[in-house]
Amino acid sequence: MKASILIALFAALAVGSFVVIYLATEIPHHTLEIHGMNDTYNTGEQYSFYYTISGFGKTCGTWITSYPDPTGKHTKAGEAIDCTRGQNSQISYDSRKDNRVFSSQIPEIPGIYNVTVNVEGMEPAVYFFKVVPSEEQKSLDTQSDITEYWKEQAKNNSNVETVEPVKASEDKLDTEDWWLKKQIEFVGLEKTYQKDKPIEFGVTVYGDGSGCASAHIKVYSNKTKMIAFEKEFISVCKYLGNHLMMIPLQVKFNSTDLESGKYLVDASYYQHRGSHGDIREEFEIVSSCTSIEQCKLEKRSIESSAADNIASSKEKSGFQVMITGAQQVRGGTTHEINVIVTRDSNPVNNAQIRITIEDYGEDILKEFKGRTDSNGRFVFSWEVPKFDDIKTLLAFIDATDDISVKTILFKFSVYCLPGESGCTIDGN
Repeated sequence: MKASILIALFAALAVGSFVVIYLATEIPHHTLEIHGMNDTYNTGEQYSFYYTISGFGKTCGTWITSYPDPTGKHTKAGEAIDCTRGQNSQISYDSRKDNRVFSSQIPEIPGIYNVTVNVEGMEPAVYFFKVVPSEEQKSLDTQSDITEYWKEQAKNNSNVETVEPVKASEDKLDTEDWWLKKQIEFVGLEKTYQKDKPIEFGVTVYGDGSGCASAHIKVYSNKTKMIAFEKEFISVCKYLGNHLMMIPLQVKFNSTDLESGKYLVDASYYQHRGSHGDIREEFEIVSSCTSIEQCKLEKRSIESSAADNIASSKEKSGFQVMITGAQQVRGGTTHEINVIVTRDSNPVNNAQIRITIEDYGEDILKEFKGRTDSNGRFVFSWEVPKFDDIKTLLAFIDATDDISVKTILFKFSVYCLPGESGCTIDGN
């Protein structure tokens, strides 16, 4: 630099009023930056980026970019360019003018990722970003947990069955007012069935695509109220996008041990954060006997079979858990759930009780453990949180006497009064 200044001064003195100035050569320098990225993305989103170069030097040079694809594996793009003949100059370069814009779907697995740009002769640019689960993914994760829970329950309880939802045809329901209609119907239920023949029919529940729903079906004698069939169905939580879902349920049982006469079928369902409803239908079992003697033998056989069933039921009764409590509770008030544990109709002292109250798998609101008293009784009392609308909660009660284990599901609704602070229910 000093030599350049001396030469300039010497030239100025040598030519009088004519001044010649030789400037020092500027040293190349670059600033490489990545643009278009966010610090945080949700799974399922798209991202794109480009780069700019500013400073002094050559704009050409071999460049390489590296960025993650949906699996998290890095994709590379680049080009080898000869810069030996390029001239240094002021730089203001935007990669978009050469269509160098890079995009991909966000990686499916949450975590920390980065995109990188390397240009020959420059410090590489790196941009780190975070991927978090989307609300839909969180819902799917929660639904998966609920699904696994109910599948496990179904293994240990013959009266619980898990079913897979499927997409319903769009023409099945009127898309304008289908929410106002009952979303449950019988399929193939006959008016009469021949005795000693299998009784088989279906029940279909419709929903909005979340797939989370429960249904209860009971068949019983209109005269004696004896239960012929009863089962709880739990729909696997399976996201079907913006489609109507259909949950097909199948009922099949034998009529051999049933008395001829009229029977009622009660079917109800509850859809998570959706609708609920119930239907009832009647059918008749017609005797197949052709003479008085044959009918008497048939009746005697039914009575004998019923007695055997009662005896067998008593033998199997063993460990029993009974739950009572209010099923309509105002938010902000105290709610009691009573648990009574017996074995062979005798109270079980010191049985271990665990109660978990959930908002349909979204949140665990309360967990509590305790033991029954000498009367086999345990009372759980808690203050119910306030909600801005009617909210259905689930209480899972686990009971064990170190010999047997039983889980009972107790559903109840929490409501608010119109006019209360934060309550969105219309009182009109």
